[in-house]
Amino acid sequence: MLKLQDTVFVVCLVIFGACLIQEVQGQFEDVRCKCVCPADPASNQTVNATITNVLPAKCTCEFVMHKNESECLRCECKYESRNTLTIQVVVIFIILVIAVLLVYLVALLVLDPTMLRGESQMQQLQEEDIGPPDLQRQQSYIDRVGSAQQRWKRRVRQQRTNIFDRHTNA
Repeated sequence: MLKLQDTVFVVCLVIFGACLIQEVQGQFEDVRCKCVCPADPASNQTVNATITNVLPAKCTCEFVMHKNESECLRCECKYESRNTLTIQVVVIFIILVIAVLLVYLVALLVLDPTMLRGESQMQQLQEEDIGPPDLQRQQSYIDRVGSAQQRWKRRVRQQRTNIFDRHTNA
């Protein structure tokens, strides 16, 4: 079973996650005009970039940057369109997948607390598991699955050893 500290940690984690999952309003639109003017080597001017929401016909350096034509020779203006709804759907899907995986992890930890134990502790538990037939009949489904998993791991380990030996001796 989970300890009280672990339960409090999980509850705090869920509350923190719920606080993060809220609608955030930003200045993101589906269309925009982005103008970038590179730095002028003659003067110590830095790169100048401006992003505004204008019509495609007005996406020019003179209109967006409010500069004259001679200053806009090296500037590049692009009209960009994107689908923010698709981006939102993908982000929500990823968050949901992570949430489902976290719930699955918590369920596994509640149902099988031996997952947190090391290999040596598992071997000690298996040695202690050998007992009267009545106790072996009362093993839960999780215990049977766990022991089958341990047998499978031992077989895989043995196969790896055999294959390694076969390839190194050949």
